[in-house]
Amino acid sequence: GVSAGGQSVCNWSDRFASVYTLNGTTANCPTYVINVQNGLPIVRFDGTSSVLISTDSVLITSPVTIFAVVKDNGTTGGGIGGIFSHAGISTPGPGLISGSGSYWLDGSGANIGTTATSSSSITTFRVVTATYTGNSTSGTSLYFDGVLEANYTGGGQNIAPGSAAVQIGGRTWNGWTNRLFKGDVGELLIYNRLLAASERGQIESYLKSKWGL
Repeated sequence: GVSAGGQSVCNWSDRFASVYTLNGTTANCPTYVINVQNGLPIVRFDGTSSVLISTDSVLITSPVTIFAVVKDNGTTGGGIGGIFSHAGISTPGPGLISGSGSYWLDGSGANIGTTATSSSSITTFRVVTATYTGNSTSGTSLYFDGVLEANYTGGGQNIAPGSAAVQIGGRTWNGWTNRLFKGDVGELLIYNRLLAASERGQIESYLKSKWGL
């Protein structure tokens, strides 16, 4: 494992039963930075080359709930940088995206403007929660630190489930190799179902307390 600041993070292992591992190469590993938020370390992605990719296919379902402790440091990769997303396929399942000063839940059949899109600042640490019901009628929602930030129910974002390699720090599918996240990631939790409001609130409260938000 990595313990000293400035070291490269070249693998990120899932802590749950599936035990997926995301890997990088020497040239594209993000950086471990200590004592950044509430005395805790984060993983810093440079927006230019750093990205971690799983060795196995990972099913991202629809519906889905994604939690991220994250801060954007100026993502510019074509206006889009993946925080957590499928890689290498043109029909990705739901993923959390940053860019153009916003966070949003994206995937095959959706994009900014047809999904819940944030308007508050993303340049400070947030507990970001993205939910998708699996139905374009009831749609997508974003929460910042447990408070509803954006909701979209206008249709047009039927995001299908997908199974492929996943990335942290990138969204480089379908030939778009520059869609890299520039920012800090402290924690990621992905649930392959829509959590109840009480469940979501418990996790958000835990993450806010842990990260001093």
